[in-house]
Amino acid sequence: MTTGSYVQLIPWIELDMKHIKAVYTKILLQTNVHDIKEDTENYEDVFLITTIEGQVIKRVILCGPVGAGKSTILRKIAYDWAVGSVEVLRKFTLLFVLKMSTVKESSNLIDLVFLQLLAHDTAVDKADLNTFIHDKESSSGVLILLDGFDEFQATNIDPSKFGSVLKMLNRKVGQDWFVVVTTRPSCLDDLTSKLLVQHPFVHVSVLGFRPEDVNQYVLRFYSDNLVTAEKLLDRIRSSIVLSDLTKIPMLLLLMCLLWREGAQLPDTLSRLFDEAMGFIFRRKMPHLSKEAASDVAAEIARAVGKTAIQGLLLPEQRHSFQEREFERSVLDRAIQAGVLKSQRVIKSLDMQSIVQFIDKTFQEYCAGKYYQCLQDREFREIHNKIDDPCAFGNLLRFCCGDNEQCAERVLNTVFKKLWTPTEAELALNCYFESQSTSLLSVDFIEAFVARNMVVDYNTHDSLNSFLWFLRHIGSGYLSRIHSLTVARSSLPKFSEVFASHLADMNQLKSLGLTSCHINAQDLIAIATSASELANLTDLDLSHNKGLGGHAKTWVAGLKSMKSLKKLKMRNCGIQYEDLIHLVETVSDMGNLMHCDFSLGKWVEFNVLPRGNSIHANIRASSLTDEDMANILKSLSNRKDLASLTVHGVHGVSGWASLWIPLLQNLTNLEKLILNSCSLESKDIEYLAEALSQMVSLTELSLEGNTSLGGFAKSWAPDLNLMVHLARLSFGWCDLKFTDIKHLVATLSKTPSLKDLSLRGNWALGGFAEAWAPCLEEMVHVVYLDMGWCELKRTDMKHLVAALNRMPTLQNLSLKGNQNLGKALQKHSATGLNQLKCSVCLDMSL
Repeated sequence: MTTGSYVQLIPWIELDMKHIKAVYTKILLQTNVHDIKEDTENYEDVFLITTIEGQVIKRVILCGPVGAGKSTILRKIAYDWAVGSVEVLRKFTLLFVLKMSTVKESSNLIDLVFLQLLAHDTAVDKADLNTFIHDKESSSGVLILLDGFDEFQATNIDPSKFGSVLKMLNRKVGQDWFVVVTTRPSCLDDLTSKLLVQHPFVHVSVLGFRPEDVNQYVLRFYSDNLVTAEKLLDRIRSSIVLSDLTKIPMLLLLMCLLWREGAQLPDTLSRLFDEAMGFIFRRKMPHLSKEAASDVAAEIARAVGKTAIQGLLLPEQRHSFQEREFERSVLDRAIQAGVLKSQRVIKSLDMQSIVQFIDKTFQEYCAGKYYQCLQDREFREIHNKIDDPCAFGNLLRFCCGDNEQCAERVLNTVFKKLWTPTEAELALNCYFESQSTSLLSVDFIEAFVARNMVVDYNTHDSLNSFLWFLRHIGSGYLSRIHSLTVARSSLPKFSEVFASHLADMNQLKSLGLTSCHINAQDLIAIATSASELANLTDLDLSHNKGLGGHAKTWVAGLKSMKSLKKLKMRNCGIQYEDLIHLVETVSDMGNLMHCDFSLGKWVEFNVLPRGNSIHANIRASSLTDEDMANILKSLSNRKDLASLTVHGVHGVSGWASLWIPLLQNLTNLEKLILNSCSLESKDIEYLAEALSQMVSLTELSLEGNTSLGGFAKSWAPDLNLMVHLARLSFGWCDLKFTDIKHLVATLSKTPSLKDLSLRGNWALGGFAEAWAPCLEEMVHVVYLDMGWCELKRTDMKHLVAALNRMPTLQNLSLKGNQNLGKALQKHSATGLNQLKCSVCLDMSL
């Protein structure tokens, strides 16, 4: 015996196997006991279910359609028992896993064990084994797993001929044994007849995979190549049909096997289902070649397709059928393979057999195969019953599969009126399913190609169809497009194909590729083609997070697009290390007037037009002094840079000598904002010296540099070099009342200064008597901002007295000084009515 347990991936290839631990993924189960249904994902639970009297129920039926994972569950139970990893299984001292495909009516359990499980030279004695499993002390420790009752060959069974295998099902022998048997729904009634498994038993429905189970299965299947696994998962998520099919473990396995061969699935839906049908039939007929199995599958699909399409065309679509609606020989073969499933239900106090396809999409596939075989008159009759093409999308696609004649019929009759966007998308998919290169009419092409095109296809299938369409319409039509927006489409697999068509859109002015999962390699391919488009001025690449962290590799592509004036890349995962390269790009692209590389509030770089000039804004806390030096060197190439904002760059403080002198190269800069950059006292010396050489600079903001507070005596004298400033802000710098006299002493000698902001310096509140008189020296200031300074009512008389001695003051802001309260509303109470300037009294925060 061995503790190893392997799953054969392909029934007809014995060597293609994986260990059960490598692929087993929990499957959703539903137990039905005492007419109470409960969902569970743990098979262990079925070993604990009891009767109303509290006795453990020792007969369990695992029921599910073909490929649902029933056999794999049995293998996992066997493996867990062998390694002792599951507590509930440790009570069993002996376990057998037996296939029922070789069981006959008279089969004996001991003989079957020796036939299927034990080696010819085994030392186990039949008599000893028989004694052990029937002994009262040891029989309760026997667990028997029977796989595939639906493959049991006997019909019209006779109880008098039963061997011990069938007798243990009806408890004639081995009442203390725990028996689990698997079957398909079509054989459930036979299994639960009076002759075999009778109540009490646990009925467990095997429901298949949930989305999270699909992820886990694929990641385990490709555990040695997670990149491949993620690509397959992306492909599955991109298609509603594929996502639905993965609920069936067998079909998910098929996708993994197909992906393993060439990292792709069949391009068309029709070809994927051709593969699936062939795979399903060959599992039950492994002696057939792939071609022969596919032929049998196609034959059966067409044969059951007539009933399938009749059900789909009813006003209330029907997915359950009577057995008499199918030809008996065809029905039996379809049920044997697993394409159809049969089960008995109670209806009108009577038992009836109903037949269903394993999935609605398989019903549509078979209907489509039948649809292809119809003559013109019958074809038109069905078309006349289709009022809403989108309600029959899969049916129409299957009908067009690799069949140009049917595709032409569908496109000419079903889509002959004006299309909604959804209908247009379906028309493209039908055209693609045909794989035809000669179906395109002028009307069909012009229904899609417009001056301003929007492609919003969030499925792989539709995007593939669109690119197939572009490939065959010719460059003459592509040159009509002036604006193209592709949104929510996964471009990575198609970037080179898309780029090749892009080059023919020689009149294109605006291109949007948002939320398209573009990575660095994709952008390089697209930019290379777009660089040839002389009219392209607007590019939007927002919400492509795969670009973040790789700017070094793709900025050269952007630089080649010389005509760009507007570039938008919001939420592209831009990292700190990308900023240097992006600034360099903006520097080299002289026509670029508007760009946005923002990612939330932590990393931000954008450029906005201001007349004939531009404003640059940078926010990234991790930038260093060396980074800032490189950024300023790059920006010096933009002679149209009139305004620069650097916010929250904390890594530059204390190293001003390395980067601030480079500001002098921004010769046309008019406004500089260095907010919340942790600037220190010694940095102001270098800043003042640099700005003294910038005669165009008239506005400076140093807000949020709290390290300056309390040290104005050391840095304020340097401000006298900035004789050109008209507006200056020291808001939220944590200035103390002792700082004001040093600040005013210097600024009072700057006659050009008209606008001064001291807002947000809370430490000034309550001490106006000490600092307010200094303001009298500011004889040139026109606007003074003292908002959010925590001023108190007692401060006002000192402040008013000083302000009245400022001859040029016209505007005063006291916004946000909540402590002043209602007293401030009464000018007479504070002396504000004596002021000659206008006062803003907004108390909002």
